[in-house]
Amino acid sequence: MAGIEIRVIDRRLGESFDPPKPHDLVVGPNSDLDLLFADIFDQSHGTLIENLILMSHALYQPDAGGQHHFGFGIELGKQNITLVNAAGFFSRLAHRFASNLRGIELRGCGVAAYSRVVGAAGVVAVGDGLSLCQAIANAAQTGVLASPKAQSGECKVTPTAGMRRSGATITPTADTEVGRCTLGSWTGQVWNFLPNGPANGSGHVVYRR
Repeated sequence: MAGIEIRVIDRRLGESFDPPKPHDLVVGPNSDLDLLFADIFDQSHGTLIENLILMSHALYQPDAGGQHHFGFGIELGKQNITLVNAAGFFSRLAHRFASNLRGIELRGCGVAAYSRVVGAAGVVAVGDGLSLCQAIANAAQTGVLASPKAQSGECKVTPTAGMRRSGATITPTADTEVGRCTLGSWTGQVWNFLPNGPANGSGHVVYRR
């Protein structure tokens, strides 16, 4: 049975999808994910979800040299999606998908990456994107597509100009404003995490090499 496609974009990445579709949803840094998942559930009332796409930045940790490492979660709404809360959110969508083989796409940089990062103070942080993706698949009972690589989402960026005051000094500033985003092709390898797999994500299969 075919279902609907629901796409979610976070405003920190882009204002909307281009072109728009009927079931597009937009969240921002103050959006409550409890309300978002309730909205997703309501939109699938009377039908099933063919594909749920989350397009956003990923959470990362810098190492001592300033290089970014992914696998720490998804920057979405005010709570973000992490290994701590993923099952709680996505379990609300269990059995709402048309297929258990593929139903969710996590379109963020390195969402499926595994990183062990030594910070400037010698503190070690572990980003386990494999376990995160598997937790989502197990909770939602559908396959989850994600990549360990950075993604090149095509979002329009508009230069903006303004002024900054510091005491009596006023200086011109240059900034950018995000616009609409095109859901392009994946970059790099993509993995499919099937439901009921090992919690550490080791059971994922290659979707695209």
